[in-house]
Amino acid sequence: MSALLEVRGLRKSYGALAVTDGVDLDAVPGEIHALIGPNGAGKTTLISLIAGEVRPDGGTIRLAGTDVTHLPVHRRAQAGLARSFQITSVVPGFSARENVALALQGASGPSFRLLPMPGAERRRGEEAKALLARVGLADRAERPAAVLSHGEKRALELAMALALKPRLLLLDEPMAGTGPDEGRAMVDLIARLKADCAILLVEHDMDAVFRLADRVSVLVAGRVIASGAPEEVRADPAVRAAYLGDEA
Repeated sequence: MSALLEVRGLRKSYGALAVTDGVDLDAVPGEIHALIGPNGAGKTTLISLIAGEVRPDGGTIRLAGTDVTHLPVHRRAQAGLARSFQITSVVPGFSARENVALALQGASGPSFRLLPMPGAERRRGEEAKALLARVGLADRAERPAAVLSHGEKRALELAMALALKPRLLLLDEPMAGTGPDEGRAMVDLIARLKADCAILLVEHDMDAVFRLADRVSVLVAGRVIASGAPEEVRADPAVRAAYLGDEA
């Protein structure tokens, strides 16, 4: 199967510090590819480079065969890339449904109409409800975002990301701050989503990583030191020494 995401020789430095040092990485449709590594390894910078939020010093990023290395964030979104939890902010005073409807409106592009087209708002509302149901928030649709639990807000932000109909979804620590029950619900949700889009997952929760990932890459000091099936990576002596340690 051909890769949806192809990263080759990607480099980014801040002064003398190379935070992304010749990274090669890819993701294929229907796959969850987890990116792990110790704090300071450069995971967030790499995700930001792929998303278009940071400009690389060298290398290429291709999405579905198209070179997007120098395209802005919105052009990458149009090409099918979404970054969950950082695409847009949840509006606390809006209901969950209104937040997702707002994301849907943004995904449809700018409109110069003074009045909405007949039925457009109703259709967005129905689509918003469907997305909320998909992430397990059907019964929270009319609740203000401000009163949702932390895990529910994570799920809401994910529904807003899905409004872009992504081909590739970048998830940056989706389990952060969630309790055991909410964390399990998020793992189940992410597992279901890979049927619709490729997922590049950055996560510190190793239990979640090894439950979810089809493939794992380990980033240390800006370089990928290992990449492969989860059990292969777990058993790699260099990975154990650099990151997993006794937890492996």
